Order: sequence, then structure tokens, then C-alpha cells
Amino acid sequence: MNKPASYLFTYSLSIFCLSSFLLPGLKAQTMSFPDTIATYKGELQNGKKEGLWLFYRSNNQLLAEGFYKNDKKDSLWFFYNADGRRNQMESYKGGILNGIYASIYSNGEIKERGRYKDSLRTGEWEGFYRFGLKLYEGKYNEGKREGLWKEYYETGNLKSAVFYENDKLDGEAEFYDEYGQLQSKVNYKENTLHGPVTEFYPDGSVALEGLFKIGKKDSVWIEYDPFKLVLAKEKYKNGSLDGKQSYYYPSGKLEKTEEYELGTATGNWHQYYENGQLKLNVNYKNGLKEGIYQEFFARGKKSVEGKYAYDLKTGTWTSFFENSNLYSIGDYLRDQKTGLWKYFYEAGPIETEGKYKNGMRDGQWVSYYITGEISAIGSYRLDLEDGIWGRFYQNEQLIQDENWDNGRLLAVSEYFTPKGEVLPGGTLKDGYGSRITYYDDGTLKLESYYKNGFTADIWKYYHPNGKLASEGQLLNSQKQGAWKYYYDNGAVESEGKYLNDERTGLWKFYNRKGRITDQINYSKE
Repeated sequence: MNKPASYLFTYSLSIFCLSSFLLPGLKAQTMSFPDTIATYKGELQNGKKEGLWLFYRSNNQLLAEGFYKNDKKDSLWFFYNADGRRNQMESYKGGILNGIYASIYSNGEIKERGRYKDSLRTGEWEGFYRFGLKLYEGKYNEGKREGLWKEYYETGNLKSAVFYENDKLDGEAEFYDEYGQLQSKVNYKENTLHGPVTEFYPDGSVALEGLFKIGKKDSVWIEYDPFKLVLAKEKYKNGSLDGKQSYYYPSGKLEKTEEYELGTATGNWHQYYENGQLKLNVNYKNGLKEGIYQEFFARGKKSVEGKYAYDLKTGTWTSFFENSNLYSIGDYLRDQKTGLWKYFYEAGPIETEGKYKNGMRDGQWVSYYITGEISAIGSYRLDLEDGIWGRFYQNEQLIQDENWDNGRLLAVSEYFTPKGEVLPGGTLKDGYGSRITYYDDGTLKLESYYKNGFTADIWKYYHPNGKLASEGQLLNSQKQGAWKYYYDNGAVESEGKYLNDERTGLWKFYNRKGRITDQINYSKE
């Protein structure tokens, strides 16, 4: 389900990322310091430590102080940080932690406090933020958390309330946002999610409800939008999607249905437009697309039809315009286009035809005007132009011949007008030089340049009236660097820079009189 990130709780995270008081297996936090001791003072009786003992760092600062009885720690012990401030207090009896315990922030505020019995935490324990607000509270029994435990935000608002039994999460748990609003309710059994789950939007309405069984999603899960409309109904079994799944638009209309068998896609899948018309029809078998595949326009007419075998497109595929006229037809073999493919104008006549091999254009391809005359003819090899290509006017007059080699334009012929008049085609030879094209009346249209058969250097486009229309660098068919665009009166229309064919940095836009009308920084978008 696609839940809003601000509302939904990720349970694996929510439990195991709680503050340290919720982590299992907490042990007595005794102070260990022998390696830091430089000197110590105390009394020995019959070789055993007795009475008050003091331990110092190498700079003579007090590190710890406490009492010994019969060579064992006894009564209160105090520990100090490098600044000389007390940072921990422990109670001992017979060398074993017994009695009150406290750790202390450098500002003197209590960090954590509670009691030990025979070196195990017992009774009420509390933790605090640096300036006195409570961090957590709960009870221990023989070193194990028991009963209700609460954690708080620094604002004082409740963050979570959970129950423990024998140091394991057990029973209902509640989690809150920093404003005190309930986010989710879950249930645990022996530290594992088990039982009902409910998540809430900030206004208290239900966002999600479901069920866990021994840590895995089970039964029906329902997702709601903030207006209480159902967005999704999912069915789970042993943690996997199982059975029919339904998803809805915010309007409440059905968006799609899916079928699963223990997490594996199966059966018929449907997608719908919001008006109820079928959008997609596809079948799955053992998690793979299999059989008829169909797509439809919003008014119900078919847009694509074909077949899958083992999740690969196979056989004849057709696509259509919304007026039901054919857009394309051809075959797939192991998910790649193969053989003859034809593409059509929306009005019906053929636009382009040619062959594919292993998903790439291969051999002769022909393009047509809508009236049926050839507009271009040439060959591809490995999906790249190769050999001689001819471009033609609608009256069948040659425009220009092009000589290609593996996707590199090596040379072009002279340029011809529709009436057959000859114009200079440029200096392009062996992949280097210029290429010039014209409008039908012979007016200059484009000055372009090539290096090693690829676009390079400054390209200039012209309006039909002969005025410059745009200029800039084109490298490997992508606009790069500074470009300028002009109105047909010669005034600058816009200027800025490109990076890999996309606008970048500050662009300026002008009216026909040269005044700036807008400035857009594309780097900040």
C-alpha cells in the first residue's frame, strides 16, 4: 500500500529503534576504571580494603570514591568525569549492586535513576533528557522489564506506551507523534507483532487497519484516505499477498484489481479509468505475464493488443489511435521486435515501414507522406543509419542524398529545391565539415557542422524571412552551452545555457521590443 510517509509507522523500525530503555538484556551499569587510575588512597586491614577509598586520575582529579567492607564494595559509591563533576552513583552490599542507582549529566541533572537488587534492576526506573524532562519510565522485576513502559518526546508529550512480560513486548502498544496525537496501535506476543494493527491520521481518523499473526501480515488489510474512503483492500496469508486485491481512486471508484497466490501474481489483473472504463487487461501465471494483453483508451476503445509467453512479448502486436485506426503492427520474438513493422498516420495511410532484428532496426526502411509518396528511404544496421539515404519532396523530387556509416553522417549531396534547382549542400566530407538546408523557396534554413560524422560546433537556424532564428552548440545531437533564440524581426526572444539538451542556470526571456519579460533559474527547479 502507498501510505503517506508522515502518517504511517514501519513496525520493524518503530520497535527496534526505540530508546535504549526498550532494548532487551540491559545489564548493571557499573563503573569500570582500573586503566585510568594513577593513584588511590585507602586503608588496608589484614591486606583487605576497608573504609573510605579514593581513586584519582593522572592529573590528581578524583575519579571515584566509596566504601569497602571486608575487601568488597559497600554502601554508596560516587564516580566523576574528567571535569570533576559527579556523573554516577551506585549502592553496594557485599560487593554486589544493591540499592539506589543514578547517572548524572554534566549539568548536574539526573540522566537515569532506579534501584538494584543483587545486581539486577528492580522496581521503578526513570530516564530524563538533559534539562529534566522525562525520557522514559517503567518497572523491572529481577532485571527484566515488566508491565507498562512509557517513552516521551523532549516536549514532554508521550511517544510510546508498551507492555512487557518477562522482558518481552507483550500486549497492546501505542505510538504517538511529537504533538501527542496517536499514530498507531499494535499488539505483541513475546516480542513479535501479533494481533490487530491500526494506524491513524493526525485528525484521529483511521488510516490503516489489519492483522499480524506471529510477525506476519494476515487476513484483510484496509487502507483509508483522510476522508474515510477506502483506498485499498489487501488480503494476506502468512505474510504474503493471497487472493484478490482491490485498489481505489480517492473518489471511491475502483482503480485496479490483482490476484495473488501466496505472494505470486496469478490470474486476471485489471486496471480501470476513474470513469469505470477498462484501462488494462493482463493475465499472470506463476508470477509471469501469460496470454492476452490489452490496453484501452478512456472511452473504451482498444489502444494495444498482444500476447505474452513466460513474461515475454510474443507474436503479433497491434496498437491503435483513439479513432480506432491502426497505429502500428508487427511481431515480437522473446520480447524483442522482429521482422516487418508498419506505422501509420492517424488518418489511416502508412507512414513508415521496415524490419527489425533482435529489437533493432535492420535493413531498408521507407517513410511516406500522408498522400503516399516516399519521403525518405535508406537502411539501418544495428539500429543505426548505414549506407545511402535519400530525402524527397512530395512531388518526388530529390531533396538530398546522405551517406551514412554506422550512425555517422559522412557526406551529403548538393541540395535541390522542389523545382530541381541546385543549391550548395555544404562542405561535409568524410564526416567533417558543414551541411546546409533550405526552405522550399531556396531561403537558408540551417547551417550545421559535423566532426567525425557527429553533430558539433555552432548550429544556426533561420526564419523563412532570412533572419536568424537560433544559434548554439550541438554536440552528439544534444544542445550544450549558450544558446540564443530570436524573433523574426531580429530581436532576442530568449537566451541561456543547456546541459545535455536540458536548460540549466538562469534563462532570460524578452518581448519583441527587447524588454525582459521573465527570468527563470532552471538549476533550482
